[in-house]
Amino acid sequence: MKAFLLAALFLLASPAFAQILESTEHFRAEDSTVPHPATLPDAALQLLLKDAAVHHALGKATRINPKWLLVSQLHLSDATEEDYIAIGRGPLAVANAASFWIFHQHGKSFDLILDISAHDLILRTTTTRGLRDLEAVNIAANTVTITDYAFDAARYQPHRAKTERIK
Repeated sequence: MKAFLLAALFLLASPAFAQILESTEHFRAEDSTVPHPATLPDAALQLLLKDAAVHHALGKATRINPKWLLVSQLHLSDATEEDYIAIGRGPLAVANAASFWIFHQHGKSFDLILDISAHDLILRTTTTRGLRDLEAVNIAANTVTITDYAFDAARYQPHRAKTERIK
């Protein structure tokens, strides 16, 4: 717990935190609610069922327990497309982080364009190739790593990462 509090204080004092404040949506591993709660559309849910971690957590079950996901509807480009972020809970969660999946709508179908584990996921106001840029924050025992993600026309890719030691 002490390491987590130190990491949080370090993050608040970090120059990188000023950039986080410019974002409009911020999702955290410990959040129990999300803005714009939604149900994951069936087309996106079918993609999620193909994820190895989800498949492993399901075992012989064929459906995801709704309590295992927090889902938020968001707009990565413009307000005409409904995109979704799903955050893993229960058996889909990871230690000191959350599993994040982002689904981008095109027409009536979806693409899975991000699947990562992080403590925080921040949607930036800047864009690359038409979709909002992202920032992932991971906190370890004595380090904080902030990774910027940019859309490459197919998926989000890590653009740059900065790791700082917690002092």
